[in-house]
Amino acid sequence: MTVNLGEIAVTQQQVNLMKHALGLNNAKRAYRNHFAALIANPFNWDNLVKKGLAEKGENTGRLIYYHVSELGRQFLEFYGIEGVRE
Repeated sequence: MTVNLGEIAVTQQQVNLMKHALGLNNAKRAYRNHFAALIANPFNWDNLVKKGLAEKGENTGRLIYYHVSELGRQFLEFYGIEGVRE
């Protein structure tokens, strides 16, 4: 199945969340791939999971861990975000 990355709609906040999960707020290259979201407010991440850009990980009862998927990395690269590969 081929995905047209240009047709996937995300908000700037969602792009920022994916960059943060990869550690790109503090580094030029990805050095991690996780984000802990409060169970009470996972909307942006669940939306990214539905689009295939993220994967839902462990649920601790208070936090849900999310990870940027391979498609999510490709999406960020498509839009010119550098350093998404560890």
